[in-house]
Amino acid sequence: MEGSGLPMVIGAALGFCIPIAINYFQSKKKQSVIENNEPLAPSTPKSFRIIPVGGFEEDCKMVICKAMYVDVNKQITLKCIDDAVVQGVMKAYSLHPEIVSFWYYNAQAKICVKIPNEEEMLGIIRSCEQHGIPCTSIKHDGKIIATACGPSPIPLIDTVTRHLQLY
Repeated sequence: MEGSGLPMVIGAALGFCIPIAINYFQSKKKQSVIENNEPLAPSTPKSFRIIPVGGFEEDCKMVICKAMYVDVNKQITLKCIDDAVVQGVMKAYSLHPEIVSFWYYNAQAKICVKIPNEEEMLGIIRSCEQHGIPCTSIKHDGKIIATACGPSPIPLIDTVTRHLQLY
């Protein structure tokens, strides 16, 4: 797969899908707030309505785990990775909206790593659950193709995924 341009396509797709998911969930909030804590007028453009609040200020990242042991075409791989990321952000936002909000407004750090075998993938999922890291897996034909871990604070997510090789 080297030289195929797949990592660039994955990055572009993730960069497109994640802001859409975040904006969708943040627009569901009952009241938007600005720096002086006053409600905004309904005529304020949507992109200026939401400012992260909650006091969370630790660098975060999301780790996308790609199963190297499953042989599927590029379209299925890309679809599964996109689904994992979008569902992962939605799950993380429902559990920790302050973390996802801070991550979204501060560069949206994402990395993609290789998972060599199914046992390692299941171990990553179990470890995420033990550490309280939001984790979402996407299956195709009964096999896990992609898993999104986080977004979570970098020191926490590194305890689970630091040993994995970059994709």
